[in-house]
Amino acid sequence: MTLSNDPDTQMRGPNLPLVAAVNDYVQSVLKADLQLRPLNDGEKLPLFLKQQFELVEGFYVDRPLILAVQQGVGSSAPSALRKHLAQIERLLGRSVVLVQSNMTAFQRAAHIEAGQPFIVPGKQLFMPHLGVALTERFSRKAIRQLDTLTPAAQLTLFTLLTGADHQEATPSQLAKGLGYTAMSMGRAVDELAILGLVETKRQGREKRVNLAGQKQEIWENAQALLVSPVRSSHFVRWLCPPPRLNLGGLSALAAHSDLMDARLQTFAIDGRHWAVFKSNGTVETVATDYEADAQLDVWHYSPAKIEREDHSFLLSIYAQFKDDPDERVSLAAQSLIEGLWA
Repeated sequence: MTLSNDPDTQMRGPNLPLVAAVNDYVQSVLKADLQLRPLNDGEKLPLFLKQQFELVEGFYVDRPLILAVQQGVGSSAPSALRKHLAQIERLLGRSVVLVQSNMTAFQRAAHIEAGQPFIVPGKQLFMPHLGVALTERFSRKAIRQLDTLTPAAQLTLFTLLTGADHQEATPSQLAKGLGYTAMSMGRAVDELAILGLVETKRQGREKRVNLAGQKQEIWENAQALLVSPVRSSHFVRWLCPPPRLNLGGLSALAAHSDLMDARLQTFAIDGRHWAVFKSNGTVETVATDYEADAQLDVWHYSPAKIEREDHSFLLSIYAQFKDDPDERVSLAAQSLIEGLWA
């Protein structure tokens, strides 16, 4: 593998062996050359970012990307590291893939949960925005197209399926309406396109997003990819009167079907509100439902933002319960979508 024979574009720096290992690894498992070369517009970055990462640009197939290379196991917390990578993305306008020679199990799990692309040469590759992942222990049979939607991609799909005004939308319009950054929405659209659920086309300088077929067909193709919107659930006791909250879980399902509600009401909130509730003394968590005043389901995306918009909220509840082992619950979930595509 030759990164460059041109003296003006040759790689330099202590991380060159790691950069070469990345390219060899991707070639061996994905049969693709990343076409790596030194970053030309790194002068746009603040000094602390250039000191923390060795940055290399290239392409995966025809998609531009930047490798942010760190030797060894990074000492920064994953959340702080992702903020730095997001800053690089904003300044340079390209997807950034973290590269480390090693990564702890905690770091890997945190990056995967957040959808942060990364490569550990010879061990693990996670690039959801490009539709591929290579899982540990690293046989080639582990390479797969993504088999579940990320929460952002799922919410985007629900919006396109149920909103008449969203056809021919741009990623920036979708991002604004759903509360995502432009880069996150770009990744979500790319993911849906790779999975064959949407198609994009250029109109002048803008990209337009449409479903890749009839709604019923797309919905059926997406069934096996759907994920629960809930990232965590908590039994809580109110320490002060709570604000008005959206029903969630079985309470939301019962409100829109013939299912009888559970004894303990469930409410749906997003991660930001959960953090506020914990910090300002609104709630305390308890161990069992017998001690609790309510159950709080913390969603990956904001239930309040979509409750009154189209049917995205109901589709999210359906995704939560469609495979529930209690047949009464799964049938109630199925009733939420009856006639929706007629």
